[in-house]
Amino acid sequence: EGRQAGGILSRGDHGHEHDHEDEHGHDHGEVEYDEHVWTSPKNAILICRAITDKLCAIDPAGRGYYEARCADYTAKLQELDKGFRSIADSASTHTLIFADRFPVRYFVEEYGFDYYAAFLGCADDAEPSARTVAFLIDKVRAEHNKAVFYIEFSNEKMADIICEETGCEKL
Repeated sequence: EGRQAGGILSRGDHGHEHDHEDEHGHDHGEVEYDEHVWTSPKNAILICRAITDKLCAIDPAGRGYYEARCADYTAKLQELDKGFRSIADSASTHTLIFADRFPVRYFVEEYGFDYYAAFLGCADDAEPSARTVAFLIDKVRAEHNKAVFYIEFSNEKMADIICEETGCEKL
């Protein structure tokens, strides 16, 4: 959970979130719930187990099937988690820059990454402010990031601008 603001969502060196105030100097104070809890494999495992328990309660005759499918999927999620942890442990940087919406908060927090993003969750802000773009360009330079991330099928314009200004790769 976080607050909706017209600026940047970040979790920096201190390990807690900062909503940067919008360009008019005020925080809107609205709560935005992040429904993307499943982007953490550990959360996905908890969700699968809760769904399995509910299915078993509704359909006791299918218990064996539901539990077997849950066990299979849980094993796959545990393998993903192991691979992600290995990558995170060997990463040359632990600060990620998102020139886009940010639906992967639970994922980056699970693996200990700091992040800066143009928008909270899947906020429906149409365009970032010039201040937001400048802030992220400065962060890329200060953190010596080699890449800026965007969400598949989104407008890549902000990522293009940041990459053009900094020479980093767009992923």
